Amino acid sequence: MASVSPIQFALAARPNRRRLRRPRPLRYPLQIERDYAAELRAIADQAIDAVNRRVLPQLNRWAELAGARTDQIGDWTDELDFEFQEIKRDFQRIDGELRQVAETVATRTSTYNRVQVGRQISAVVGGDLLPMTDDSDAIKGFINANVQAIKSIPEQYLGKVERIINDGYRSGKRAASLADAIAEVGGVTKRRAQFIARDQIGSLNGQLTRRRQKSLGVEQYIWRTSLDERVRHTHAQLEGTRHSWDNPPTVGARQVHPGEDYNCRCTAEPVIEGVEVEETSAADVPPPLPKPRKRPGARMRAPAPARPRLAKRTRTPLAKARLAVEDPRRQRVQAIRDIPTSAEPAVVRMPRTGIEKQLNAAQTLRMEVARVLDQSPATRDVATTAQRLDRLLWNWVHGAKRKTSIEMKLAAIREFKLRGIPYNPRGFSPAEADISRSAKDLRALYNETQAYFAQRGIKTKRVFRGIKQAGGQRGAVESWTTDRKIAEKFAGPNGRVLEEIVPVERILAAQDGPRWLDGIFGDQAEVIVLY
Repeated sequence: MASVSPIQFALAARPNRRRLRRPRPLRYPLQIERDYAAELRAIADQAIDAVNRRVLPQLNRWAELAGARTDQIGDWTDELDFEFQEIKRDFQRIDGELRQVAETVATRTSTYNRVQVGRQISAVVGGDLLPMTDDSDAIKGFINANVQAIKSIPEQYLGKVERIINDGYRSGKRAASLADAIAEVGGVTKRRAQFIARDQIGSLNGQLTRRRQKSLGVEQYIWRTSLDERVRHTHAQLEGTRHSWDNPPTVGARQVHPGEDYNCRCTAEPVIEGVEVEETSAADVPPPLPKPRKRPGARMRAPAPARPRLAKRTRTPLAKARLAVEDPRRQRVQAIRDIPTSAEPAVVRMPRTGIEKQLNAAQTLRMEVARVLDQSPATRDVATTAQRLDRLLWNWVHGAKRKTSIEMKLAAIREFKLRGIPYNPRGFSPAEADISRSAKDLRALYNETQAYFAQRGIKTKRVFRGIKQAGGQRGAVESWTTDRKIAEKFAGPNGRVLEEIVPVERILAAQDGPRWLDGIFGDQAEVIVLY
């Protein structure tokens, strides 16, 4: 007699069986990762602090030993070696503390995962069905591996510092240059602590998910990514694909399930007979942010062709509301699809004058993206950095007295520590989440603009600004122009024209720079200057 899985037994026991609901999305244990990363960074900070207190002061004697006798230099190296050995002995005494940290993290992750998997299945069967598995071997392996990983943080850091000093001593480097190199190693050590936390938490969470879903009779799953710009290309290609727990897919050069790859935040949605599956693909994953170029003068590759988007499915408002309540992840996918990715040329009527303006396809697309993002905070959450910058710049070139333009000013003041004022005559109050997000987006725009100028060897720009009336404080973000006639036209017969030569470091964006697109007012030769 064939065995019956717990899920099949629970479904068979349901009277008047109705349409099955999809499982709830499995959430990544982000808070546990953050807490674990804080613990590991604290251990890294202890090692860095010990070097700063006990080793770096020894470097001050480096210059004093110039021309000293050989026996005096030998005394100095012996003292330095003694300090290193003492620091290493201090960290060898905390093995018990490290095991306690690893045990706490493993227990929290296991409890979190058990609840999450139980919620997934309970949404389908309509009752509590928690997985009951013996996960002691997986947790024990996690603890042992993590104790060694934690111990390696100070060990590797101290080893690198010791090599820097020994190599510097042999090559005759200055103490100041060694201090800089040691500080750089400290930064790398903190980033490695963050990597260990994410990699180990994701790996354990993925292993527990596989064990617990299989214990409930789930043999297949749908690969789900985090649907953000940090998803790797190899993982994005797996979005919405079906796999067997007994046959992991190939990701790069490895065969792994969700969560088992390095720094993987993906999750597994169980495949259950009779349950509808959300159809998604790699096209629903936002493209990654462009990596900053290390050499601005290097030749840039041609941009990759845009990926085809899935066709939109029409649903009634009632159906959309029901699906949003059932699955927040489905709402996120729908929000991504609501953002337009292509447009046709269109004629736009000016709201005040009634004059019609012809827009090309790029201008129409930017206008539509700005409209959709302005209307819905949900779309701003899932939009790419490029799409959010389209919204900011389109609203900016059509008048600074818009709420979005005030948001851009406040974000620039926060990100670049500007001296000027936002000048908000209408008293707009953008949401804090929008300001924080726009601050990061403006930094990305600024970096692209600076790389553009550096590639062309441009160091300054002569700009003009038309002023209709005297007085007033400088704005934090201002529009200037490289065409004096445009400034004179804006100033009018009773105004005046300001002229400045500004370094490109003060320029956020310019008409001839990246991501710029003229709007319905045409060629303004505009330059956005930070003050």
